[in-house]
Amino acid sequence: MKHEFIFSGDPTVGNTSKYIQKGRYVALYLVIYGTTDAGQTLTKEDVGRIRLTRHGREKQSETFDFYHDLSDLMGGYPTSTTPAAGASRIVAYIPFQHIRMPNSMDVQDNQELKIFLNFDAATLATRFGANPSYFELWGLTADAVPEKYELEIYEKNMQPGGAGKLPVEINESNVIGLYYRDDGGIVSNVNLSRDGETAIGDVPLEVLKDTTNMMMNLETSGNPLVFINFVPAGNRSNAISKNITGQIKFTGSGTLQQTIIRLNEVDAATNVQRVNEQLNNRYHSIVGNMHSQPAGSFQNLN
Repeated sequence: MKHEFIFSGDPTVGNTSKYIQKGRYVALYLVIYGTTDAGQTLTKEDVGRIRLTRHGREKQSETFDFYHDLSDLMGGYPTSTTPAAGASRIVAYIPFQHIRMPNSMDVQDNQELKIFLNFDAATLATRFGANPSYFELWGLTADAVPEKYELEIYEKNMQPGGAGKLPVEINESNVIGLYYRDDGGIVSNVNLSRDGETAIGDVPLEVLKDTTNMMMNLETSGNPLVFINFVPAGNRSNAISKNITGQIKFTGSGTLQQTIIRLNEVDAATNVQRVNEQLNNRYHSIVGNMHSQPAGSFQNLN
């Protein structure tokens, strides 16, 4: 695996975006660092939101703190240092593969994949004060890992007005996982079905959190995410589905953060782009070889 530097800047300036250069990426890596001001402590909730589009279509959109917690859950705690009034550094990974399902984002064109970093500039300016602050975006590439699917990540939060039940209706194909974050402690039980078959049968959220910690080998309880994995064996054929339905029981009002993870086969536009790129490269290679041969010579160009 290689580390490819993409770009850097000042997160207190505000929103920024960048096309990702060609490469076969298994993840992107965003780090924020600088010295916080007197009485200030940088937190993962301070940073903002990350969006990714491919050929203009949104593929991922979530908060920095979600990606930070996801990194911890999927691979191990990303090193972060956040003292009060001191040198601070906080990290998040943006993945292109689901657990036990190796994959990459095979970017063939320099204007294919675009990242939008929507920084919370006002909050970050307060945290760092007059001290300089920086962000760096890196790509983790692996030439030997092909692209088999696109990993889509997006929010669909639930907001109960009080105690009771709310239906879960996710009419999206190939949902392979859900993440819940219940900061307000408003959820009691979860009941979910996948294509009409029971996946989670009226289970207390605390039990689902215990299962998450055990199955993901978490050694501390600081990660707030509850993970429901619909393809625990990593078999892509098991990823095929039509919808997720069910209900969640609430004890009061507030917001339940719900993040949907779905698998999308590489779309037609991407396939066309790849074929065109390959044909174009092949053409220039053949023409270059022909021009490089002495007059009257012969070369097998197959």
